[in-house]
Amino acid sequence: MTSGELADWFASLGLEEIRLREEPFVLDFDEWFDRGTPGESKENTRRHLLAGPPARGFHATVQPSGRISIACIRTLIRGVKPIRQSI
Repeated sequence: MTSGELADWFASLGLEEIRLREEPFVLDFDEWFDRGTPGESKENTRRHLLAGPPARGFHATVQPSGRISIACIRTLIRGVKPIRQSI
């Protein structure tokens, strides 16, 4: 889901005071791969990552050093469930 779709979904659930914040951050490919539990080799994963289309929130770039950085976006969203008073 996009950030906008996520906010719309919260609203459709009746949540109020919806707040959405996006935080950019960068991952180093080698560090990211090494701390995971990969099913494929690092080289195959690197090749697939660079061959795929860029996506908002996850875009790989080869740095001049040859290392790969992955620009990411973390989305934080919160909504408040309204209190319904019974009469």
